[in-house]
Amino acid sequence: MESGSGQAFCAASNCESNSAVLLSGQNLCLEHFFVKCYERLDWIESIARTRRLETDVAAKARALLQGCANQTLLVCLRAQSLNNLQRSRLLEILLRCGDLQMLLHRPTLQLT
Repeated sequence: MESGSGQAFCAASNCESNSAVLLSGQNLCLEHFFVKCYERLDWIESIARTRRLETDVAAKARALLQGCANQTLLVCLRAQSLNNLQRSRLLEILLRCGDLQMLLHRPTLQLT
């Protein structure tokens, strides 16, 4: 949905904020972007800590991480007025994405 000025609104229900980022084809305001990223990161962390990870699940997790990281960098690089809390949340998302990428790329643990 777009306003008369061509600016898209957040796709989250009952949110009338302008869109700040596009994540998985959804326009989201910054606050809903944080919520979606944290949900994804929590899910990925829970599966990344399993002993064996199926190839298709690992590929999906990597794609979700890449999407969160790319959009986070895009928000950081745009000339927006961000407060310190927003900046710290963006940094936390980037750091967690990096940590989870490392977990997903670790060699498969073998039982002897």
